[in-house]
Amino acid sequence: MRTASLPVLLLVACANSGEIGPNVDLTAQTPHAARRTGEGGFVALEILPTNADGTAIPCGDGDLEVTVTVAGADGHFADVPPQTWRVACTGRTGDLALVVDNSGSEDGYLEMLQGASGTMAGEVIDRGGRASIVRVSTQSDVLVPLTGDSAELQTGIDGMWINDGWTALWDGVRMGNETLGAGAAVPASQETYDDLDTFCAVSRTLGVVAFTDGADNNSSDEQIASYDESEYPGDGLNTTFDGVLDLSVEGVRTPIYTIGLGDEVETERLQQLADQTGGRYLGIEAMSQIPDVFDVVSDYFDASRQVCVELPSQECGDFTLRVDYTWTSDEGTYTGRIEEVVHLPCEDAPEGRVATILLTLGDPNISEQIASTLAIRTVEWVSPVLRPRVLVMLDDGNQGEDRGDAEVVSYLLGDSDNLDVTYELEPAGGITIDDLADVDVLWFSNPGYPMDDYATFETMRAFVASGKGLVLQGDDMTWSWGQSFDTSPLTHLSHIGNGTSACGRTIDNNSGGKYRVTFGSEDHAILRGLAGLETKYGNDIDHSTAKAEGEVVLATATVDGSASCMTPVPVVVVHDPE
Repeated sequence: MRTASLPVLLLVACANSGEIGPNVDLTAQTPHAARRTGEGGFVALEILPTNADGTAIPCGDGDLEVTVTVAGADGHFADVPPQTWRVACTGRTGDLALVVDNSGSEDGYLEMLQGASGTMAGEVIDRGGRASIVRVSTQSDVLVPLTGDSAELQTGIDGMWINDGWTALWDGVRMGNETLGAGAAVPASQETYDDLDTFCAVSRTLGVVAFTDGADNNSSDEQIASYDESEYPGDGLNTTFDGVLDLSVEGVRTPIYTIGLGDEVETERLQQLADQTGGRYLGIEAMSQIPDVFDVVSDYFDASRQVCVELPSQECGDFTLRVDYTWTSDEGTYTGRIEEVVHLPCEDAPEGRVATILLTLGDPNISEQIASTLAIRTVEWVSPVLRPRVLVMLDDGNQGEDRGDAEVVSYLLGDSDNLDVTYELEPAGGITIDDLADVDVLWFSNPGYPMDDYATFETMRAFVASGKGLVLQGDDMTWSWGQSFDTSPLTHLSHIGNGTSACGRTIDNNSGGKYRVTFGSEDHAILRGLAGLETKYGNDIDHSTAKAEGEVVLATATVDGSASCMTPVPVVVVHDPE
């Protein structure tokens, strides 16, 4: 189970931080939860005490005493017996994403970054953790995925270079979180433990540490007119500042620690990013201070206090963890309260049918006949009833890309006299099972971005478990925003990449190359009227592989004009638990 993540190389201040004295700041990071073998579950909350200058307060300094209460859906707080929680403060392992701005050009700057990054990555490895390296410049790239191999990390760090380019910092932070999500050994929804001490001992800290000496100015391709798009194709996802404020891994918010060098950084935004995510912001004035601030972030591992709680009875879904604390140190005694909403996954066996369509159905290359047939046949197949009530819902994280496509789907489905179709925008914070009380089929659409609400994903799982039908539609549906959670329990696909380039061609937004989508010839209800047909597609399609969990691939894609250069990737995939 992973606790709050380590920072990406962006020193940011912690979310939910509260001043509790003239020189002490006590910050809570989002709790994580796991099921217990048998009844109930476990919850852990990280608390990081720091001095006013951002330096960590070691475990031997000061004393933290807590009491714990928990509230379920009824809002009533019940005491948790003292014997069922622990306060632990020990050297911790963890996974850390280092996000390093390489767009500067000062003499000695690169060598200083390489040395400090190598030292910090080495400390993480020495503790038994893992690290990744993301390079930020005109575009951001993952130099080294999450690994425990120090030699691999050092090779990536040695390969950094400076090109005095633009700065895609928010892209880099998102990619840092993606390395943490992709490196999750076991999704939180599948974790179980036998006892509290084991859970508390194996919890891993996650985080992103982000460093910059400037300001983001190209995460949304603002400077694209000044460079060759074929040389800098990007990954097809524009990242805004708001898009990195709520990054998480399996429902646990990722703390982002930000470091800003000099007077040209966006201090206010770096501070806000840290404050809202549970990290810290550290500002420095000279390159010579870079190693020192990296050391400060390393100290957070040892300084974090973890409150581990065993829930007294069977709980799943959302509940509120309340920790009342007393902090005593040489500065005095301070009291306060922390409240955090925790999601404990429920064990739901899949009962309903699920279809994944990795296409924007309004793409100009797809004929209305193909789009309409695919939409109607898919809903009819997933539906548990003959005349289903269908809710078409647009992901509120669509970021404006092809957002009208969900309305196109509603229009296409409306051509069938057998379907009762309504359209809605996803509520802020995600949908609940109560929102779907009168729905037989949920068609969830995000035309050009990965889904972003973990609450919605968990609701979908419960919806399918109740025997209802689900359609996931959009060309980025094999993963979540920032790799925040694993979507494969519903898609039955393992994500490989965003598909913005293939066979040496850029394929995105109907510029450059195209994919060729081929429908299979199997005897399947969805393929009636589609079997053997082909259509071009001008946008990126996620590259993925089927997991061999009983799913059936009904359509695949290759690069138009270069079919032999790549293994066909799934485009339409269905799963029937029966």
